[in-house]
Amino acid sequence: MDLSKNIGLEELRVLLRLETSNYLEVSWIGDVLGQLSSQALTQITIYIELPSYELLDKLRFDLIDNALADRPFRALQRVEYCILRRYMLNQGLDPSAIGRVKKALPKLDKLKILHVSQDYS
Repeated sequence: MDLSKNIGLEELRVLLRLETSNYLEVSWIGDVLGQLSSQALTQITIYIELPSYELLDKLRFDLIDNALADRPFRALQRVEYCILRRYMLNQGLDPSAIGRVKKALPKLDKLKILHVSQDYS
C-alpha cells in the first residue's frame, strides 16, 4: 500500500486483525504510516482486533508512535486507537488495557491527541 501520493487525505482508518498469538508481524504498519504526507489529515483511527490481551505487550507500538508523532501534521487533531475484542463468557474485561496502550504511545499521548478505547462484541 502506498499512501505517499494521497496529499489531500483528511481521515485514515486502519484495521489490524490479529488471529493468533503464534505469529505476530505488524512491523509494516510503521512503514505504511510513515508514508503519510497529507497536511489536511485531521484524524487517524487504528482498530486492532485481538484474540488475547497478552498481545498488547508484544505489539510494536513504538513504530506507530514514531511514524505519527515525529512528523509535523499541522491539521492532525486526533489519533484514536480502539481495541476490539470478541467477548467470550470466560474472559472478563481488562481494566488496564487502555492505560497500557497510552503508556506504549508516549509521544502521541504527550501531544494530547491520543484517544484509546475498547469495544466488545
